Amino acid sequence: MLGKGQGSEVFMRKQIWFACLVCGGAVVPGFLIGGLVVILYKLTTIAALGSDLDFHFLHMLFGIETPGKILGWVLYSAFPAFIRGWAAGSIAALLTHYAYKGPRLNLAAFVTGGVYTGIAAMSELLCYVMYGPDLKMVLIVIEAVGLWVGLRSVVDSFSTAGSSSAV
Repeated sequence: MLGKGQGSEVFMRKQIWFACLVCGGAVVPGFLIGGLVVILYKLTTIAALGSDLDFHFLHMLFGIETPGKILGWVLYSAFPAFIRGWAAGSIAALLTHYAYKGPRLNLAAFVTGGVYTGIAAMSELLCYVMYGPDLKMVLIVIEAVGLWVGLRSVVDSFSTAGSSSAV
């Protein structure tokens, strides 16, 4: 026979797993929407700066092309990867907040971030085995950091707003 506390604990665990499943599943449409945001970002950046970044002032200042290449990589690869991860994390946390009305939204976001970090670590390993050290590996890490920032920023905004979704 179940006591008062035992039945509610079992029910609460089911809700937490539901929140983890919703948050983990919501990452996929988040990445799709983040991809659309990245396409818009790249189109506006190319329209403003051009597709071939030619930083003559950096070449004249440093005497080498490396600073211009690094800035081009940051503008066209690293920042879009961060934005895609941030959008995925934010959308996943928002959808979870609306689908799950429990007090442990932060736990669902933490589990989702941990699962995605594990997937990113496996991607890193496979990328290293197949291609060796490459800048793609850095982009995977930047995207994972963006996902964590997106998840935590939305969860923290709900907890500071006085919502009952985070403890």
